[in-house]
Amino acid sequence: FLSPGIIILFVFAIIFFLFFIAVTKKAKHPFLDFSLFKNKLFSVVSLIIFLELFATGAIIFWAIYFQYLLGFSPSKAGFAMLITAIPIIFMAPVGGMLMDKYTFKVPTIIGLFLTLFSFIWFIVFFQKGSIIWLFPSLLTLGWGLTFSLTPALAAGITSIPNKTRGMATGIFGTLRNAGRSIGFAVIGAIILNVEHIFFSKDLEKTALTSSLDPTSFDGLLAKAPKAVDAFNKLSISAQPIVKKAYFEATEKSFLIANSVAAFLVLISIVWVLIRCKRKKIKCKSKS
Repeated sequence: FLSPGIIILFVFAIIFFLFFIAVTKKAKHPFLDFSLFKNKLFSVVSLIIFLELFATGAIIFWAIYFQYLLGFSPSKAGFAMLITAIPIIFMAPVGGMLMDKYTFKVPTIIGLFLTLFSFIWFIVFFQKGSIIWLFPSLLTLGWGLTFSLTPALAAGITSIPNKTRGMATGIFGTLRNAGRSIGFAVIGAIILNVEHIFFSKDLEKTALTSSLDPTSFDGLLAKAPKAVDAFNKLSISAQPIVKKAYFEATEKSFLIANSVAAFLVLISIVWVLIRCKRKKIKCKSKS
């Protein structure tokens, strides 16, 4: 992220985004009506959608973790990820009933706490290497996402006038896609960079491996041809050191990446509690 090319692209993105805002505000029929964000409930829901789907960028790498660190077969890893879909079938109607009986805040807060619990459980028990230990995390993840996102979307859409609901739906769709895409990129960058930092430090601790180039082993657990070739060229005494260092560095990178995701969910919880606690904000949608 600190390379000149990336920094230049970020600067251009900010400049053009500010230009887009200036032009849109002057348009008679704007492509994107920023006044929608003056609606407090709409802005609360927008941030929830973006942050929670940003956090789910870490979940995409769980399947990789299952295969490369726990040694699961592709089918077993797919079955593990399928567990998250089970609550969606049964809990979506429950979330809707809670929203109708109370407000969107009740199922959304419950869902966010369940999602936070899922990440925390994964962080604490991800080294156990068993689906049984990870089952509570996988189950509550699907439950949490169902409870938090569906009622929040419904509340956000119904909180604004009918004539702008089409635009609001498009904004939420954009936020969902942006959250997933940016989250996947950022979480992936965190995993890659943290893995490289810890792996480099571990190699420097031993005389046998201190002179090795860490980048030559990128993708070792995935059995990338270049990494496997570099590994096979090592002496018999150096191979277990490199393999252990790479494995432990990858574990640490997953730990930190999922901690970042959990922190983003925590921000969403605090945001909802603070914003909906204020008397000026009604956390009830308009039917």
